[in-house]
Formats: sequence, structure tokens, C-alpha cells
Amino acid sequence: MAFFNDHVLQWVILAIILLTPLVFCPWSYGGSELPKLLFVHILMVFALICLLLAKRKESTFKISIIHLLLLAFFGISAIATVLSVSPFISVTGTYQRYNGLILIADMILLCFLSTNASLDLRKLFVSATIVGVILSLYGIAQHFGLEFANWDISEATRKSALKYRSFATLANPSFLGLQLAMILPLTMAGILRSGKRFKLAWYLALVLIIICLIFTYSRAGWLGAIAGITAWIGLSYRKNTHLKALLLRWELLVVICSVIIGALLASFGDRPSALDRAVSIASQDDSSTQVRFKIWRGSLDMIAERPILGWGPGTFRYVFPRFAPDHMNELERQNVSAHNDFLDHLTQIGVLGSAVYLCLLVVIFVIFFRVFYVTDDRSSISALGASLLSYLIAVQFGFGSLAPMSLWWILLGCLIGNYECKSYKLPSWLAKTFISIITVTWIFLTLWSASWLIADVYFRDAKMAWENGDKSTAIAKAEQAIKWNPKQDIYLAFLGRIQQEMGNSSLEACIKAVWVNPINSANHALLATSLQSLGQDKIALKELQKTIELDPQWVQAYNSLGLLYQKLGDANSAISSLMTAIEIEPGYASAHNNLGNVYLSKGEIDKAIISYQRALSLEPGWATAKHNMDIALHLRKEQK
Repeated sequence: MAFFNDHVLQWVILAIILLTPLVFCPWSYGGSELPKLLFVHILMVFALICLLLAKRKESTFKISIIHLLLLAFFGISAIATVLSVSPFISVTGTYQRYNGLILIADMILLCFLSTNASLDLRKLFVSATIVGVILSLYGIAQHFGLEFANWDISEATRKSALKYRSFATLANPSFLGLQLAMILPLTMAGILRSGKRFKLAWYLALVLIIICLIFTYSRAGWLGAIAGITAWIGLSYRKNTHLKALLLRWELLVVICSVIIGALLASFGDRPSALDRAVSIASQDDSSTQVRFKIWRGSLDMIAERPILGWGPGTFRYVFPRFAPDHMNELERQNVSAHNDFLDHLTQIGVLGSAVYLCLLVVIFVIFFRVFYVTDDRSSISALGASLLSYLIAVQFGFGSLAPMSLWWILLGCLIGNYECKSYKLPSWLAKTFISIITVTWIFLTLWSASWLIADVYFRDAKMAWENGDKSTAIAKAEQAIKWNPKQDIYLAFLGRIQQEMGNSSLEACIKAVWVNPINSANHALLATSLQSLGQDKIALKELQKTIELDPQWVQAYNSLGLLYQKLGDANSAISSLMTAIEIEPGYASAHNNLGNVYLSKGEIDKAIISYQRALSLEPGWATAKHNMDIALHLRKEQK
């Protein structure tokens, strides 16, 4: 590399590949994504400072048309952020996902640094395979019930995840599946490039990675892996020597045997069949497939309403409930992604951003094949292309996280840096000015993300104290979390809920939560509860109406709205709200009981009795509904 002769940048890139997937913080509530983000920020700042301190009269940068497209992509994303329904959320992203403008900037800078690192592809393959083996060993241990970290997930989820689906240090089986799918072509290329001394170790790594990939039960990861392996073998086989062609056949045999072994081990005992899971990809009767179809349909409605620049990066989680098709439960409506990469871009940065993104993919495709037909090392360049393809296929049925995204952008940077780039010389003062601005920006982002992590540690302590019944400690810890990250509405809303449970005023915390994130329907519902406790029913009514505007299928909000209308003496509106709740969820016993109360208050005893009967049919032992039923029957008897 012309402007950085001590190879620090190369080691930084390798460290990101090798260590980012492994980084997690057991003391924070999020556990995985935020520590990874901070780690990447620290390494990039270190690399930028080293670049800044390099003493040269002029600096040489490698720049490709891809970098220009990335700048255009960032510019449109920035405009979409400014015009977002919640600009602050679009900057930072959703809590625990951090998928906003900052992440976009991180990946673009990472691609630029990788382009200029002149990275040895053999070291890249080794680093990726090593981390793949470590993740696989951890994931395989999880599959058989061995856990080494205290993940902040529910006991039911913990048992399910450890019994059926491995996630290693990525906190989500789909993320692990995506990471391993991308590593597979790199490992297979490493086998071809390795000497006889290490050939067995490479094959063993390949077997472990495939088995763990199966243990994730990630269908998106499986599809990505199939696409990547097929592309790599198909491209590498062309015009190769007889020896390499023979090795490719052995690799394919190892892959097939590993899949069979992994499928048998995955289905051992009372675990679900991996084969059934694979077959369900094409089944429209599969529940998760049906949910994906609903999400895609709702996403199309989102795009139709704001087609040009979308709703803003990182806002999908809060906007989607407005457009969710009928009969999606609360958890399904809270998806952070469209489970399709193109729909994600269209919903969040609109047609303009998506057009640039599509152009970027087309240019990558053209550059790849241009390089492929002129290089002598087709197996290596094929591995880069196959790994990039694995990611692109997988995210059409899911979504990525920081670790696999980082690997994708590093591979792209290596592709264009090693094979398709022009070098431009800049005067030292201009280069240092440019690097200084970027360095200061990323130092700020590093300190900011560090404060988020500290806040999340306090938030975990607050959650644990609350679960243990120590509400005073929970409040103190939540306040510390808010001190370190005052613009995280999750912390503010949590504090508000605890204060409400203790009978204290939660108005300040709830108002701040709404101010920080006005598109989160839960914040408005919490504020409505706080206002009602203070007797401000008319203002609370507006907050509940806002809640329903943001999430039209939230049955609890309709139930609360019906109760508030009844309190304000508007029986007809109360009936309408409660009937809507019942229409959305016929099995909601509380709404039937409350509807009976409204009918009873209007003197419509027969209708009240019918509502109480339905409530009791849903919850036969419910004493409140039984008491209300007795009152209604007594009143009807007196009328006769």
C-alpha cells in the first residue's frame, strides 16, 4: 500500500474479520450487536489515526466507480434521514439493531479502507475460516445444551434456542447462518490454496462449519450457502488444472457428507427434522413463510405511500404496524426488517436510494466478471464473488447484522482494491485534512457508541433488579442508563412503567419517551396511562388515538380506549372501540367483559349477558366476568 507502509491497516481489517463476530458483552442487555459496533469503531479510529500520523509528501488512494456510487448512496440516505418520520431514529437505528445512517457510514468507510489495504487473500481466507471454526464449535455446543454465556433472553427462548437452533455469539440463529454461509466459499478456496501439511485441518474446518450451519436451522442461510457453494465450484472448475479439478470433486464430496452428518445429528432425539425445515422453504403452509408473505405485502403498502425517499433508515420497526395485514400478532408486527433486502431499501430510502443500490450491484457484477476472465487466480476471485452472492441471496429472505455485513463490505473492498481500481495522488495537506475530518467524526461516534454500551449495562442491571422485585434499585439503575444515553426511549419507557407500578408520577419519563421516539406506539400508550392516573383523561384520549393510528391492530389499545370512552360518558364510542378489539382478536376475553359493562351501563342487559357469556367461555374461571354476569342476570330477573 503506497501511503501506509507498516501494514497496520491490513491487520485492522483482519482483526475486524476475525474478532467482530466473537465480540459480545454479557453485562449489557443487548449483549451482541452494540459491543460489535463499538469494537469496529475503535479499530477504524485506530487505523485512521495511523494514517493521519504517516509522514509522506503525498498520499495515494485507490478509488473506483463503486466508491462514487457509495457516496451517492450515502447522500440519498442522508437526505432520507433528514426527511424521515423520525430523524433521530434514522441516525442511530432501532434499539439492539443500530441499522441507521451511522451503520451505512461505517460500512462505506470499511469498504474504502479495505480497498486501500492491499490485503493478502490467503490471510483473509485463514482469518474467516478461523472465526468460522470458533463460531461453529460454540454453536455445536449450544445445540447439545452447553452454554457458556448468560444471554438476556427469556427462559422459553433459551430452551428453544439451545435445544434446536444455534446462534453462538451473534445472538440470533439467522445471523450465525448468514455468517457461516459467507465463510464457506472462502474456506473452500483456502483448501485449494493450502499445502498438504494443512489440508486435513482445512477439511475439518469445512465439516464443522457446515454442521453448525445446519444446526442454525436458518433457511435463508442455507439458501445463501447453496448459492455460494454452487457458484464457487462452477466458476473454479472452469479451465482449472486436473489436480485442482480433482480437489474440487473431493471438496464437493466432503460438503455432501457433512450435510448428511449434520442433518442426522440435528434430527437426533426429540429435535425437529432438518429435512422438514428445508422442505418448508417451499411450503406456503409454513407459519413463518406466511408471516414473511404478510410482511412483504405490508412493505409494498409502505412503499406506495412514500415511494421517493422512503420512511427513513432504521424506521421499519415502528412504521410497519400501520400497514401490517390483518391477523398479525403483536410480535409479528414488530419486525425490524422486511425480510427482503430490496424491500428494506425501498421502504427506508425509497426508489432513489434503491436505484443507486441496484446500480451498485450491477457494477459489482460487471467488475467481478471482468476480473474473473483476466486473473490467473480464479479460485480466489471466485471465492470472493461466491461469498458476496451468498449474502445477497440470504438477505432476500431475512436480514443481516453487523458481523456478516462487515465481512461483505470488506470482501467488496478487496475485490475492487486488488483487481479493479485506479490510484490517485493527493498532496499531503489535502489528504491529512480529509483524513482528519473523518477521524474526528469517528472518534465522536466511538465515544457515543461507548456511552450507549455503558447505558445498556445499567439497563440490564435495572431489568434484573425489577425481575427480582427490587424496584428502588431498578429505578436507580434505569436513571443511570438514561444519564448515559438520554435519547433511548426504551430506557425512558421502562422507567415510566416502574414508576407507574410503584404509584409514582411517571409523566416526565413518558413525555420524554414520546419526544425521543414519537413513532413508537407503545410510548403513546404508556403516556396515556400516566395521564389517566393524573386525571387528564381528555389528553390521554388523544394519546390512545395516536397509539391506534401508529398500530391499528393493537387490541389492548382499543380496549383501553373503550374503557376511557366509557369513563368520559361516550358509550357509543366505547362500544365501537371494544367491538373493533373483538373483531381483531375474537378470543380477547377482557374486551368481551368490558363490552358487557358498557351495555349494562346503557341498560341493554341481554347484550351485556351475551358479552359476559363469551368472556366466560374464553376464560371459564374468571371471577370478575362471573360477578358481572350475576349482576346482569339479577337485573334481568328484576325487570321481569
